[in-house]
Amino acid sequence: MICLSVSLLLSLLAAQSQCHSIVDTQNADGLEFLILGDWGGMPYPFYTTDLQRTVAGSMGKTAATFGASFVVALGDNFYFTGVENEDSTRFIKTFEDVYTSSSLQIPWYVIAGNHDHYGNVTGQIDYTRHSNLWKFPNFYHSHEFTIPGTSMSVQIILIDTVLLCGHSGHDHHPKPLTGPESPELADEQLKWIEKSLAASTADYIIVGGHYPVWSIGHHGPTSQLIEQLKPLLEKYNVNAYICGHDHNMQVSCTLNIFWRPFLVFAQRGTPYCSIINLFLTSKY
Repeated sequence: MICLSVSLLLSLLAAQSQCHSIVDTQNADGLEFLILGDWGGMPYPFYTTDLQRTVAGSMGKTAATFGASFVVALGDNFYFTGVENEDSTRFIKTFEDVYTSSSLQIPWYVIAGNHDHYGNVTGQIDYTRHSNLWKFPNFYHSHEFTIPGTSMSVQIILIDTVLLCGHSGHDHHPKPLTGPESPELADEQLKWIEKSLAASTADYIIVGGHYPVWSIGHHGPTSQLIEQLKPLLEKYNVNAYICGHDHNMQVSCTLNIFWRPFLVFAQRGTPYCSIINLFLTSKY
């Protein structure tokens, strides 16, 4: 059995290829981690917002209470046009100087959103070399964690949905996704996703991207992900898909053999931390 605490905290209780790591954690009560998306401050002084700082404070308290082991950041890391390179001051002003709670000095596993793709995503990847917290080894990457006190594990596969689906434009002027800019890169990533899912021996699998599969928000569902990703999630019994992009919190489910949740986490306009509990079976 798995207990999923949704919003800023996702709690997993015990019940390969180019970018894959295996991590042992030491929280005896379970594998606890935070999730957020669409958190990227502003491109002008003070390079952050009151909402971002409020959420950062709530994250610090939640991480301290539950003993979070890491953070998953689901894209739109730097509004509105990403960063120029790995030396951008935005890494300090929008990230390092905002999430300062001692409980948040833990690994942050990062992927890019549509706003990041207006800039230099490779610069965000390269910043991994300069930070003890920032873990962004490639456009898509996978990590496996041992659930403390057990022999069970959870694998988190993080993908770049902009490379898969195309660019959605700015939030106030969205445009329909017409497909990837490079079909070759999209196909390469889809093959990597299926290879990672097929090879997984983890008890639980979570896939994360920026665009939602299903959404009742402003941007709505993503047809390319419904057509290409959703069948893989079902084929390999993925426990949950987590995402951002729509600036709200949603839990939607599809009913097949398994009850599979699609979870939307996005911060802008949502300066609070709420918890929802879902109970899921393992993938076996």
